[in-house]
Amino acid sequence: MGVNESSPNLEVQTPLRALGPIDFAQHLQRRYPSMASHLLSILLREQNARCQREINTARANTQADMIKFVDKLMDLLSTRCICCTARGFTNCPARAVDIPTGAEVLRTPAGPKISGVRLDMSACSDGNPTLRTTRDESTSHQQEKRQRTAETTMIFLRDQIECFAKHVLQQICELFIDLPNDGSTTVFGERTNGLPGRKYVYRPGFQTGPWTRGVIPYPPTPAVKDLLVEFFATSSAHHLSRNFLVHEKPRFIRISGVTLKEQLVGDAAIDHELMSIIIRRYSQADQEADKESPYLSWRHPIEPEFSTFVLSDFDYLHTKSIQNQLCANELKYDITSSQLFFTPVPRPEGWMVVFWDMIKRFITVIDPLYTKQCPQPPTQQRDEIIAWKLHYALFHCLNEYYAGWPTSKHGWTVKFMPVSDNIVTRHETGACIIHIARQFDGEKLKLPITKHNIAKVKREALHQCMKLQGNFSSLAGDALWHVLAPSDSPFDST
Repeated sequence: MGVNESSPNLEVQTPLRALGPIDFAQHLQRRYPSMASHLLSILLREQNARCQREINTARANTQADMIKFVDKLMDLLSTRCICCTARGFTNCPARAVDIPTGAEVLRTPAGPKISGVRLDMSACSDGNPTLRTTRDESTSHQQEKRQRTAETTMIFLRDQIECFAKHVLQQICELFIDLPNDGSTTVFGERTNGLPGRKYVYRPGFQTGPWTRGVIPYPPTPAVKDLLVEFFATSSAHHLSRNFLVHEKPRFIRISGVTLKEQLVGDAAIDHELMSIIIRRYSQADQEADKESPYLSWRHPIEPEFSTFVLSDFDYLHTKSIQNQLCANELKYDITSSQLFFTPVPRPEGWMVVFWDMIKRFITVIDPLYTKQCPQPPTQQRDEIIAWKLHYALFHCLNEYYAGWPTSKHGWTVKFMPVSDNIVTRHETGACIIHIARQFDGEKLKLPITKHNIAKVKREALHQCMKLQGNFSSLAGDALWHVLAPSDSPFDST
């Protein structure tokens, strides 16, 4: 009776199972309306909900523990029971029965039986699979839609790759439009009708890395690098407008002093032609450093025109400059002994490099824009398309130029390797690619990519370009002479 007098708003006849946090909140709202939005009421409601949550959790844990206890108790009874065996019973009543994996478990709260008429669910039974067929058709439609979306994305990425490669191809063709096509030198895009004779590979073997054998080229003197940078930074436009580099193996390339100043001394991006010259010079430096076995090479560079021709769907197999880089008759060392092949690849975002490890069968794609903090590169799908297309093109050439190439084109794996924690710009990717090509040992970089190393690589590349073997221009040698002996410099009299 005391309860009814003190709580007129809450009847005792209300079942306890119907009370919950909502009833508590409504009681506060009706009983104390002026305090409904007060912070104290909010705290009370939060505490009440927290208590209900703890009670529900405790109730669920109690039931789970009770189920485990029943299983343990029945297992104990069935294992210690001897009366059933003595009486000849095959099964003990306390022994558990395995529940089928497909059996449905009733999870509806226990309560009184609901009166009413059972709905006719015959349309959902196995005998009339109308609803199941509709669900299967919907799932199949979603799968086909996702497949069409993936195919559309792949087509778009391939078109984007081909469009950019053709744009680069057109730009390079315009650079040499004044060259005569008389066969005196190999020009960009020149093709042949036939293929060179195949070389038979009898006893394949791979050269070890230059770090193991201690045949790394010596870096130039810092003072000479600084003087070269100062020379190009202060020289007149009359001197720099001439071609400092003119080279024709494996194809004709010419580089002016203005290009060297803008891209190796300044902050301009390294273009297609200068990257090719730098790759050539470093290949010469590797052979010069390895005096004991100059006929072998651990790594073999492929100039970026290979990726340009392949990605633009150009006839790369009959391109003369590609044959000069991969055929045995045009090389000074045996590339069948090379473990690591690599080629720089120009893209709209900047340069990336693709490595082929002929022993481990790994295709390693390294983009300086990939950082270790980035879980997945934003251009990974497109870069993977590029890597596989270059892979099949490379082995197409190798299998046509050689008989019995030691490595199969099948069973390869593509890896995307982040190599830097620093954020680099698009214009810095060219110098980063040169650094990666020189410092990558097949697994990691010997020296990290930093802003200091990027600037250092550009200065060293400028010095190496001045030492290019087979250069038809005397201006590079004159620039070195001007740095070492300024009083006898030929530039003073012009």
